[in-house]
Amino acid sequence: MEYVKNFFFPTDGNEMSPYGLSYRASALYFIFALSLTVVPVYMRVSELATLANPDLTSFTSRSVIDLANSARFAYGLAPLEENSKLASAAEQKIEDMFANQYFAHFSPQGKSPWDFFRASGYYYYAAGENLAIDFATAESAHVALMNSSAHRENILNTLYDEIGVAVKYGTFNGRPSIIVAQYFGKKRAVAAVQSEVPPVAESVEPAEPAEPEGILVSVTANNENRVAAAIDEPEVLPENVPVSSAESNGNGVLAVITADSSAKAAALFAMLLLLLSVLFLITRTGTMPFAIGARALVLLIMFAYVAFTGVGETRAAKVTPDSAFTVSNSVGN
Repeated sequence: MEYVKNFFFPTDGNEMSPYGLSYRASALYFIFALSLTVVPVYMRVSELATLANPDLTSFTSRSVIDLANSARFAYGLAPLEENSKLASAAEQKIEDMFANQYFAHFSPQGKSPWDFFRASGYYYYAAGENLAIDFATAESAHVALMNSSAHRENILNTLYDEIGVAVKYGTFNGRPSIIVAQYFGKKRAVAAVQSEVPPVAESVEPAEPAEPEGILVSVTANNENRVAAAIDEPEVLPENVPVSSAESNGNGVLAVITADSSAKAAALFAMLLLLLSVLFLITRTGTMPFAIGARALVLLIMFAYVAFTGVGETRAAKVTPDSAFTVSNSVGN
C-alpha cells in the first residue's frame, strides 16, 4: 500500500517525486506504448512474408470445400457437390480482381458476380459468392467467413447444392496476395414444355427435333415432344430477389480489428495512471519539473494515438464486408 501511495503521490518517501513519473517508470511506459504501436505492424509484415512464399502455405480449393461441408454437416445440412463450372467462374473472378486491382463483389467496370456464373456456362436458380483475401490457411479463412453472419448464410444456405472454389496467388496493391472465392449454386430447372407434332406420312421420315442446350428431350409414342426438366423444379421464390447486402456485423469478420478494444483499453489505462501522477504532483507541490513534464507529454501522445487513432490493421487478411446472393426465376440467367 505504501508503494502504491509513493507511485502516485509526492511524499517524503519518494523525495516528492512520484515513482510513476520517474525515469524507470517512464522507460517502462515508453516500451509498453511502443509495443502497442509496433507489434501490429510486425504481425502484418510477417504475414505478408508468408504470403510471398506459397510453399509456406497449404491452401487448396479442396480443403476449402471440405471445411464448408463440415460446417453444413454440423448443422444437419446436405453436403455441396463440387462443380467444375462454378470453380471456373470463381477462378475467372479472382483473375479479374487481380487484373483490375479490386477486392469486392462488383468490379470497377460494373461486372457482377453473376456475369462470371453465366460466362462459365452455369445457369443458376440460386447463386452466391464469398470472397476472402490474404489468409495463410484454409482454416483461418473458414473461421473468418463463418464468423460473418452474411458469409455464414451463404455457406449454410439450403437452396444451394453445388459449390466451386478457386484459390489463387497474385499481386494486389503491390504486395504478394492470395484470394479465395467460394461460388455456390443451384442449377436452373427448365419447366416442362409440351408441344404437338403434326402427324406425318409413313413414307416420310420425321425430322429429328434439335435438342435445346442444357435440357433433355424425349419422344413419346403418340408423337408428342416433351421437353423434360434437367433437374427437379425447385421451390418457387419471389422473382429476381436482389443481391444480399446484409452487413457482417463485425464478429471477427476482418479477422483482426483496427487497434482492437483490448489495446485501446490498455492505452487508456496507462494514460489514466500518468495523468493521476501528474495531477497529484501539481496539486501537492505546485510545480512541474520540465524533464518530468516533457516525458509525461511524450508518453501521453503515444498512448492517445493508440487509444483514439488506432494503429492500422494488425493483419492483411480479411473478407468482404458482406456476401453476394441472388435468386432468379427469369429465363436466360
